[in-house]
This record gives sequence, C-alpha cells and structure tokens, in this order.
Amino acid sequence: MITIGICIVAISIVLIALKLKLDFLESIFCSSHRRNQNQRDIIILLTGTA
Repeated sequence: MITIGICIVAISIVLIALKLKLDFLESIFCSSHRRNQNQRDIIILLTGTA
C-alpha cells in the first residue's frame, strides 16, 4: 500500500517537473511581446468575469 502511494507521488512530481520545463522552454522561445500580450488577455478575462 505504501509503495503505491510513493509511486503516485513520484509520477505526479515527474509530471509537474515536465510541465514546468515545457513552460520554461516556451517562455524562452516565445517573444516577450507575445508573452505580455497573453498575460494582458488573461487579466482582461479575469476582470471581465469578476
């Protein structure tokens, strides 16, 4: 039972690490203007729904 829990935790850590790595690579390859535009769109969406 404990080994199943450890496996689940290990898999989730690996998935989170992969996601963070992909986000990091995407932020490097994307231009800063495009990234800023995306953040602005998210802020507009959040304030529009509130």
